[in-house]
Amino acid sequence: MSGESDNPIIGYLLVDGNYHVIGPPGEKRDVAFQSEERAWQAAEEYGVRAQVALVSALHLGGILSVVWEDVGDIYLDGVGAKRLVTACQGRGIKVKGKARWGIKRQVRAPIYSSRAIVGDRPE
Repeated sequence: MSGESDNPIIGYLLVDGNYHVIGPPGEKRDVAFQSEERAWQAAEEYGVRAQVALVSALHLGGILSVVWEDVGDIYLDGVGAKRLVTACQGRGIKVKGKARWGIKRQVRAPIYSSRAIVGDRPE
């Protein structure tokens, strides 16, 4: 394995001109979506379309860095959460029990915590 297969895309982030992630107004959480198209739709729904400079791919390594090396979290929709679980399991990274069966792919809202899925960095 190499390249993209080593570090697959899990979701897509809304990013402003200062390279800050844009989330739902009034909330202090970073969110990612299953596709670029869905991210743009969310920007319209949130009323933040004018603030969005780009939609950026979020790779597995990016999520693991936020969760294991920082104190952050990224919330994923159902498809992104399933991608995270599959990518982790395929690389021997343990996921929390509920993450294996409690995620619904059809959920369009970013409600699944990446931190709750992968937990703390393994020893």
